[in-house]
Amino acid sequence: MIRRLRESIFRRFLPVREAKSTDRGIGTPSAEYAEEGPYHCSDCVYIAKRNPEKTMGLCFEKHMLQDAKTGDVHRNANGLAIVNLQKGCCRYVKVPRGKTK
Repeated sequence: MIRRLRESIFRRFLPVREAKSTDRGIGTPSAEYAEEGPYHCSDCVYIAKRNPEKTMGLCFEKHMLQDAKTGDVHRNANGLAIVNLQKGCCRYVKVPRGKTK
């Protein structure tokens, strides 16, 4: 229990590091974007436009843009990644200050 608590505290305060081949999660190669996680793109500060009535949005997080360039994620005419706001999320989700789940 103490070990789990300590890991939780470290994860909270340490910066996100780049994924290595040995600890890669699910999803796309760079951002690990997938549509089956506990968080959602609608909670993230990297979404370009917010429209609660739409299910798809535009993301400008640098790893998502890298995946969009390689074709692993769809992109719009401006090069922004097209993501599912209700189901999608990547490893670099950043929730706005003051918002809690």
